[in-house]
Amino acid sequence: MDFPEYITHIPSVDNDFESLSSDVYVIKGERYNYLYDVGNNEKVAEALEKIPNKIAVISHFHHDHILNLDRISTEKVIEGRLTKEYTKRGSVLEGERTINDGVTIRLYYLKNSHAKDFIVLEAGDFLFLSDSVYCTVKNGRRVYNASLLNEQIKTLEKSPAKFFVVSHDKKQIYAKNEIIDRLKDIYSRRNPQNPYIDEKPAGD
Repeated sequence: MDFPEYITHIPSVDNDFESLSSDVYVIKGERYNYLYDVGNNEKVAEALEKIPNKIAVISHFHHDHILNLDRISTEKVIEGRLTKEYTKRGSVLEGERTINDGVTIRLYYLKNSHAKDFIVLEAGDFLFLSDSVYCTVKNGRRVYNASLLNEQIKTLEKSPAKFFVVSHDKKQIYAKNEIIDRLKDIYSRRNPQNPYIDEKPAGD
């Protein structure tokens, strides 16, 4: 499946940790171009710098999503409070925000296991989730926080978007139910005595 004309995808770069760069998505409005994440790669930065009238929306504070802010010019940066501690710029999203600019864009926080103060972006039929469907590392184990995962599933079920878009994933575009079913499968393995769920079932 391809994106509609008003959405452009700039692929991730996953060579190694230092050069790791997230997928970047450009949503074209009538007045502004909205970047969802900016990546961490000079070639990606060169492509982004050619785009006029940019507003950057940063999903979370991890380096592969933010470091190109030092390489590109933007009209504005919208981010979470924790992300701003790393970027030292921009404005913090307070609650939820809807932008009407030829396309309707909705920004809101999504509780998840991967990172705190995580912003997702909804545009048309697409909900951009960045890395929010991924786990975290706790004491050397790749795990999901069961309570946060449960809240995440409930929020995603309410989304009107038909398609969910995931960063660092060759497929990228999933039907809404595919992602929700994947997360529900992980949540079904929870142990009530343990606040965390291993990313993969025991024995895998």
